[in-house]
Amino acid sequence: MIVYLAGAVADVTQSGAFAWRAQATEDLAKYNIKVLNPVVDGIYIPHTLYIPHTDVKPPDELCARVFNGDFDMIERSTHFLFNASVKSDGSAMEALNAFQLEIPIVTYGLTKRMSPFIQHVTTHLVDTYEEAIECLRQLNTNAATTAATGTP
Repeated sequence: MIVYLAGAVADVTQSGAFAWRAQATEDLAKYNIKVLNPVVDGIYIPHTLYIPHTDVKPPDELCARVFNGDFDMIERSTHFLFNASVKSDGSAMEALNAFQLEIPIVTYGLTKRMSPFIQHVTTHLVDTYEEAIECLRQLNTNAATTAATGTP
């Protein structure tokens, strides 16, 4: 199993973008689940280049590299973990891409303001980070059992 880690980057602090992904990498590794982390494995745009709700924006070529790099990682993943606790236009686009590729999406952190679009593309909707990790662990166990026995 290879899990892409999606969640806000632009509208959170650097630690907000990195901390949960580092924890997920550690937690999933306990179950031999690999991750693709766009803020480590991809191109991270620091806040010095992107300041939300202002006219300051990163260069177009950098945006293209981020977009293409993230979508390439999604294509290489088998599962998609979506931290939806902070609204993120980019993560929503990534979730749609995963949905179109028929990659199972585990979403957590949604509030009562859930978008019908996010709800529709989500395969497994849970409330908390811990539940999301457990869901991925179970999916990985089920996949391993199916591969070993040949029965679903």
